[in-house]
Amino acid sequence: QVEELYLSKNQITSLDGFVQNDTLWLDNNHITTLDGFVQNGILDLSKNQITSLDGFVQNGDLDLSGNLITSLDGFVQNGGLWLSGNQITSLKGFVQNGDLYLRNNQITSLKGFVQNGYLKLDNNLITSLDGFTQNDTLNLDNNQITSLDGFVQNGFLGLDNNQITSLDGFTQNGDLFLDNNQITSLKGFVQNGILSLSDNQITSLDGFVQNGTLTL
Repeated sequence: QVEELYLSKNQITSLDGFVQNDTLWLDNNHITTLDGFVQNGILDLSKNQITSLDGFVQNGDLDLSGNLITSLDGFVQNGGLWLSGNQITSLKGFVQNGDLYLRNNQITSLKGFVQNGYLKLDNNLITSLDGFTQNDTLNLDNNQITSLDGFVQNGFLGLDNNQITSLDGFTQNGDLFLDNNQITSLKGFVQNGILSLSDNQITSLDGFVQNGTLTL
């Protein structure tokens, strides 16, 4: 029985009819679709030409970085998932309960998306966190977020290099990094972990309550 199968850097175009339930490396091939493929172990499909996950089910760690995927609608996956460097614009209809890497995509909104593991969304086009809830490590550096109003998050939160002007209406109880934004005031904001606010436009700390390490 083959426990680990290495098929990297070949000219494979299809996996139709192939079943394998252990560790499988298929990075750097020419695969365009996963239709008809079943696999439940560690799977590396990075740097292929996959455009869709429609009809594909997989429950182990899955690397799909560097493909051409545009949508995750209807896809269910319960292991670590790497999707960095694709063309994903929305997470609507996607359910995932493990660590998730989505950096360098084209995501604009997280509305209706629920995820409870490590989540990396830096270098996207996200403008708002309205309707999104997440309570684990969350990285949103290098997006276009302007407001945190109504957003609740209680884990590590990275928001460096966005366009945030105010923290009014925001509640957070973990380490928070907000360097290189456009924040002018902390009035009414309460935070209880490490807080980094370097390179903003803050003129006063009037009305601000913080009970951890503060970097300005």
